[in-house]
Amino acid sequence: MEHTLKLWDLVVKSGLPKDDIVAIRHTGFNQKKYYDLDPKNFHYLEEYQNNNKPDYFFKRKYVLSFFGGSGTTARFFGCYKDEKPDMALSDYLKKYEKLPEFDYPPEVYPDGTKHTFHDLILTDYLLDLRGRLVIDWGKGVKAFRVDNQDVIANKPVIALSPDENHAFPGYENVIWNFHKMSEYVNNPETYAEICDALKAVNGVYLVTDTENGKFYVGSAYGTDGIYGRWRDYAKTNGVGGNLGVKEYLEKNPGQYKKFQYSILAVFYLTGNKDKDKATALEMEKLYKKKLATVNTDWGLNK
Repeated sequence: MEHTLKLWDLVVKSGLPKDDIVAIRHTGFNQKKYYDLDPKNFHYLEEYQNNNKPDYFFKRKYVLSFFGGSGTTARFFGCYKDEKPDMALSDYLKKYEKLPEFDYPPEVYPDGTKHTFHDLILTDYLLDLRGRLVIDWGKGVKAFRVDNQDVIANKPVIALSPDENHAFPGYENVIWNFHKMSEYVNNPETYAEICDALKAVNGVYLVTDTENGKFYVGSAYGTDGIYGRWRDYAKTNGVGGNLGVKEYLEKNPGQYKKFQYSILAVFYLTGNKDKDKATALEMEKLYKKKLATVNTDWGLNK
């Protein structure tokens, strides 16, 4: 099957100088504990990438950096500009802070060979695709450095993950202010993954006034689960038909802008609407007791 989207399509779209590019697929190195795409390890990965001989990148100015995955896949790490391809280690360490636990090579090897560093700077080219873009490097994975434009051009894009603003973070990680919650539920096509996840479950949620700590416990068990319930809040400026919240907002106009929405518990739908509703309501009662949100100074439940 011919892949519709190729790496070259993205390169052209980005405006990169097409005749000054090399693509590289890192497949591992001796400092294995830093070999992943965890943001806390980015500096180590970049240090490793800088640690190469002067002609390592074929004297091309821009480096499309990938890290090898399973099979022949490669995940995009960033587009770097090689500002200086032959820095001495001593000069490099004057410019950059030495990273702890990183095994720097000697500046001059026993045979007299001089070790050099590259000064690779992360650019804005394709930056929004960092960690999200996955390509098929092809059968020749041993050719981990490629400067042939035709070869680079034909590497197919096989995956493009949603960015953090469009990917669902998990029910336990939902902590959204009113603006963000409204943006999501009012745009189900743009945020399909997020809205589909909210539609898939009933649940118990917490609405908190982040300015003064007052909060409300509610449950969602109607059409479209949590998504449907929170859409009501978005459309009614935080009221959602709740008597206690309505009274509070009448006394404090505009305070809904300080509201925060989080999920306390979720229940997957069984197909039995009466049972699903009863489950949500029972759990709502339990959380009201735990958080003492009825008839208290901090609770907004009636």
